[in-house]
Amino acid sequence: MSITAALADIKADMIATETPVAELVANYAEAYGLRQELLYRKIAENGWTRDRLRTNKDATSYSTFVENSFKKNIALACKKYKVSESQTQERTIRGEKYTIICRLSNARKRPYLAISHKDGLAYRISI
Repeated sequence: MSITAALADIKADMIATETPVAELVANYAEAYGLRQELLYRKIAENGWTRDRLRTNKDATSYSTFVENSFKKNIALACKKYKVSESQTQERTIRGEKYTIICRLSNARKRPYLAISHKDGLAYRISI
């Protein structure tokens, strides 16, 4: 079997479970027919620790990034336009979900400020 597949499985198990690394390496070395020393060396070369893998997974997850930027952008827009977050509304416009922040009084074509649920960015839209 492939060493990359074994390392991917070990990485996934290190993130998901609390099983000791020695036990994981022993199990996967036997299952994939690889030497334990090789797997230990590759784990050390990549600098994998359980904490580092978990924080890196959370930091690089696109959905987590969008969710965090979405919440941050809603808070910033509400603060800028002096609107309470409880007064915002969620609407689906042309198949995409938006959170409507407020109506812009000086705009004619696109009078509403909204935050997209898809990418977390602010847009001026018409309803």
